[in-house]
Amino acid sequence: MITIIGNMDDEESLDNVIAHEVGHNWFYGILGSNERDHGWMDEGMNSFLELRYMRARYPNSGLEVGLPKRLLEGRTDLHRLQSELMYRFNARRNLDQPIGTTSDAFTGANYGTIMYGKTALVMDHLMAWIGEVAMDSCLRAYFNEWKFKHPQPGDLRSVFERASGKDLGWVFDQFIGKALKIETCATSVHAGGVRFKTNTLAPFPITAWSKGDSLGTVWSDRTRILWDRPDRITKPVVDEAFAHKARGSQASTGELSLPWPDVDRIRIDAGNRTLDIDRRNNEMRAHGLFKRTRLPELQFLAGLERDDRRSLYWTPALGYNAHDGWMPGITLRNTTFPSQRLEWVAAPLYGTQSQRLAGGARLIWHHDRLRSDLFRNVHIGVSGFAASLWNEDDVEQWYQRVVPSIQFDLRTDPRAAQTDIRYRSVLLWDHAEGSIRAGDRETQVDEVQENIFHEVRLQHRRRNGLHPFDLQLISLNHQAFNRLALDAKWSAVYDRHKHRVTFRGFGGVFVRTDDRLMQAPFGWRLHWGSSDLLRDNLFFERQYLGQNTAQQFAKEQGGFKTPTANGTSDSWIAALNMEADFPFQLPLSLFASYGMAPYTIVDQNGMRKDLRGYWEMGIGVRIVRDVVEAWIPLAYSTEIKNEVETLRNFDFTERIRFVLALERMDPTQALRRAPH
Repeated sequence: MITIIGNMDDEESLDNVIAHEVGHNWFYGILGSNERDHGWMDEGMNSFLELRYMRARYPNSGLEVGLPKRLLEGRTDLHRLQSELMYRFNARRNLDQPIGTTSDAFTGANYGTIMYGKTALVMDHLMAWIGEVAMDSCLRAYFNEWKFKHPQPGDLRSVFERASGKDLGWVFDQFIGKALKIETCATSVHAGGVRFKTNTLAPFPITAWSKGDSLGTVWSDRTRILWDRPDRITKPVVDEAFAHKARGSQASTGELSLPWPDVDRIRIDAGNRTLDIDRRNNEMRAHGLFKRTRLPELQFLAGLERDDRRSLYWTPALGYNAHDGWMPGITLRNTTFPSQRLEWVAAPLYGTQSQRLAGGARLIWHHDRLRSDLFRNVHIGVSGFAASLWNEDDVEQWYQRVVPSIQFDLRTDPRAAQTDIRYRSVLLWDHAEGSIRAGDRETQVDEVQENIFHEVRLQHRRRNGLHPFDLQLISLNHQAFNRLALDAKWSAVYDRHKHRVTFRGFGGVFVRTDDRLMQAPFGWRLHWGSSDLLRDNLFFERQYLGQNTAQQFAKEQGGFKTPTANGTSDSWIAALNMEADFPFQLPLSLFASYGMAPYTIVDQNGMRKDLRGYWEMGIGVRIVRDVVEAWIPLAYSTEIKNEVETLRNFDFTERIRFVLALERMDPTQALRRAPH
């Protein structure tokens, strides 16, 4: 075996890698398993022995990923914690895969977090239950029986069950054959017993206390309770109905007798040796008003999830827009690593210029443990936002926005394109308050305009690979209209620096309009400026439709970079955009667009419809693709030239437009959006 080891930061990291690579002399050298079909039998088993080695040799270190020491205070067994955090990265998003997946079927992240990390955790769970002596006997028996042969998973299981004398179906069926997430929680403590809820037959330890003194630990495996003292073993009656549910991964309730009459507190998996997906519901007290709840921990900035309580994080916040001015405030959230099932964030701000409250909040629940052949995940949430708008005379304007939503992620091969269906309602309230002067006359204004939009979106996309794409079909409905849009984007990556050529096509049509209720902002547009119909984007300056002097824009609808009002339509629109990266280190791109829309002609012959095409081209600078960009229009069709250069008199610098997608920079959503 030949191994290439890169540069290591320190001696311990080098020792870690060497230990792992030396282990391959056994897995899969002497024990010749098929690393392509059953990669866990060499990389996973080897990672388990690597974990044991690092624990023994470096008991006071681990988790070598550059985390600040304050995040690791009070934590033990950091070598195991590293594997657990790896596993939970995708498991908490329901994007993990079974350990038994073939090597070529894993996603890039799951190849490491599941094949290496989760396998080590499963074997460590087994060792915690049967003990190190019994685990060593299993490993020796496996080696002696299958050395210089080609064992299969069934062979490993057969040897382990024979050597341990136990049914290990929970290991090989539920953990290796499925992507099961263990959910075990304590529900009550009473004299001599504890009730719990679990979805697996996997054994788990229960530790008991009385007035702060540890009474000991028992193991529940549905067939017997094993004390941590080898001379004490009891055998309760097996609940077959319970076992049947657990084998099917259904949540079921069980009860376990404890040998101590004066238990006042218990904790499941106090030593963190099982694969419980969330340990914060594992503790229960026998007395008190809040028997399970502990006060959450308040931390500054960020932290890792604790096992015994929830955490709240706070940071000072500072925002800015042209209407509210500087906006100091605070951010409160529960988002951390790994992802949370219920995530929330609140950022109240105060506009020093507008002297109004601003900011936003979001609450969303993820069905991260959903087991369905149709859906991978379901996300149900609501968000809100408030900010000021431009003022007219002495009339102050501001808006409030509330968006309830539900999204269904379809279950597909994690390596393939992903599909989701989202429904949301966008509720907007535009406020106007102040006075308008006309000569000597002053009119008081106090108005609220309400607009409610209902949107259904079907999205099919692939983010990675040589040809990423994004296809969206969107239906937007309002009392004034119903409209459909198709947005298709496809890229060809042509070098190792991920330079690419991207084509985007957009088409939109109004299916129904009510002329009495239609408003100018409802129309299709070639250039999507800061007026932003649904207020989905965060702009430094919002302007009324058609002003177009603000230089921040969004690449939506027609996707034109030139600030033009041409191509506005209340019937249909179509556009094609191209962006091509130059094949050198400077982040420059060439762009071109062509769009078509009907327009109305009114002359001595009456009113009639005609069709007009528009084009543009220029150069751009990309800092972060689709997030931070600058675009410089250099040439465009005659109609756009007359508007931009003659009618609006924009000079060269005023025609430059930039993308600053602040809404995509939200750090509280970065983990959810991370590649899997």
